[in-house]
Amino acid sequence: MILALKTVVDLSEADVVSLIQVFVSAHCENKPSSEGAMQVDESTSVAVPSLPSVLSLCLSYPTSAAALRLAIRQQLRDSKDLTCILQILSGWLDSWCEDDVQLLPERTKKDLHGALVPVLEDKRKDTVPPVNNVLAFLQTLLDSSYLTFLSYQPSHDLLQHVLSQLLPEVTFSDEVEQLRGPLMPFVKAHTKAVHESAHGVQKPDLKVDWKRRRKQAHEQASIAVGVYQIEELVL
Repeated sequence: MILALKTVVDLSEADVVSLIQVFVSAHCENKPSSEGAMQVDESTSVAVPSLPSVLSLCLSYPTSAAALRLAIRQQLRDSKDLTCILQILSGWLDSWCEDDVQLLPERTKKDLHGALVPVLEDKRKDTVPPVNNVLAFLQTLLDSSYLTFLSYQPSHDLLQHVLSQLLPEVTFSDEVEQLRGPLMPFVKAHTKAVHESAHGVQKPDLKVDWKRRRKQAHEQASIAVGVYQIEELVL
């Protein structure tokens, strides 16, 4: 099944969640010394993937949020198992939240066509899934099982910790979003410069421009209010 996640493109959400359910119970009962470690089956001497590695693989598999919520409700009903998954997701969030936010690129360089482009640091981590995948699965998990978490007292502290992780990030995102308007003209200008360096300056189509101006003039004339005229009525 793990191999299928890497090679098959049409697995159902129920199959993905069933794989998580197989590993979650064993992980909660016998946690390995390291989250990224491999559990070894002594009877067969075969390395068994740990729950974090399997969960990371499932997070990267394309799924539908609605179908995934339904599969979680149907197959992950145990509060302890859900809390175990939430704890792993929280640990991954801790890893991402520890990173400093870099608003400016380290440097710039010229691309193949001579245009200056920013050089951004690659934020991918080998042992932690992308933050977008973590947040998407976390939202789906909470949407499908939030009432179960509320009814399970040991999960409350973990929920509070997740909230404390997300609130500063949401506040920061709202503040940065305010820069979109002032910076958008510069983004468009840079995008245009990069495009022109690769494809050359695009000359305007005079024929199309003439037709557009004629259409606009016709539309304005049709809605314009003419000069009032006085008519004399003869009885």
